[in-house]
Amino acid sequence: MAAVCEFAYQVLTSEAGLKDITCIENVLISLKKLVPLLGYMKESSYEDLQGFDKYRHVCEKAEIYQKGTIIDNKPVSLEQMHNPVVHRLFIAIIKLITFVSKYANKKHRHISKICREYSSLLNEHAREIILFKCLKIPTDEVKIVVMECLVQINIMEIDPDELAQFVRLLTAYNNIGAGKVIEVTL
Repeated sequence: MAAVCEFAYQVLTSEAGLKDITCIENVLISLKKLVPLLGYMKESSYEDLQGFDKYRHVCEKAEIYQKGTIIDNKPVSLEQMHNPVVHRLFIAIIKLITFVSKYANKKHRHISKICREYSSLLNEHAREIILFKCLKIPTDEVKIVVMECLVQINIMEIDPDELAQFVRLLTAYNNIGAGKVIEVTL
């Protein structure tokens, strides 16, 4: 799954991809407008319409490569997620969300219309809440891509409740500048 998302991101951000609206539409539509990907980053209490818990599925598959994603037959919380396989997937998904959010804000780009549509759709499916929760993952690499993504989201799409949650998360950190997180520039 991570490889598919990474490949899609490479296609979208390539020089040829950025010039071809059909290519962008095809990639984003083939990923079902990115909305189903959000489910992989939601902790276990969530099940999609078919009763499929995507986060649990990711944890079960990642357990094959590194133990510690399933404890007592339950997926670990995001705060306990130390598996680099899961981190790689989250980073790949977040980069795709960043692409859509970034180009939704561009004024004169041929791709801004489709990206605005998909950004709005992601917003309706709790994109910011999910991203804020991903800041709990104990790796700087995930935190950095989350912050890079949040910077690209149109401020008009961030609800007061989402902003309040973000402030609560920030106040919970003792030293947000520790490690690589210091590299994030706003």
